[in-house]
Amino acid sequence: MYWNNASWRYAPYSAHVEKRSQATAGGNEALADEMLDMLVKGLDNDLETLQRHARHDYHKGLLERVHRLHGSCRYCGVPELEESCYQLESLLKKNDQIDTSDIQGQLKHPFSAIQRLQHWYHKNSYSENKSMESRLPLQTVDS
Repeated sequence: MYWNNASWRYAPYSAHVEKRSQATAGGNEALADEMLDMLVKGLDNDLETLQRHARHDYHKGLLERVHRLHGSCRYCGVPELEESCYQLESLLKKNDQIDTSDIQGQLKHPFSAIQRLQHWYHKNSYSENKSMESRLPLQTVDS
């Protein structure tokens, strides 16, 4: 397993979240780890897509991507990113003359949550055969 118990206590995610993720994976610890790996490995692409859709005021594309990301977060048990995606998704579903400045303001939350999750994952993950740097290209996060 990639996550030691101490790492959960000091992360923005708790042992409760780890158990939730495992429960979603039918109690299969390896599957829970694999789902989290897949989520984190796709975050750079998610971030790029969200930024591109926001730049072009493509609200339908934003909604589709944030909805997919929100669902992935629910399965993986990452509450900060899950909640920020939920808030953005709710705003985008309003569809009544959405104020672009509201969307821009709300986008800051999932962007920050993505960076924190990547940073946490990088600090708390390991592979017996390869270092994390060779397995996963991560965005630099300033502390």
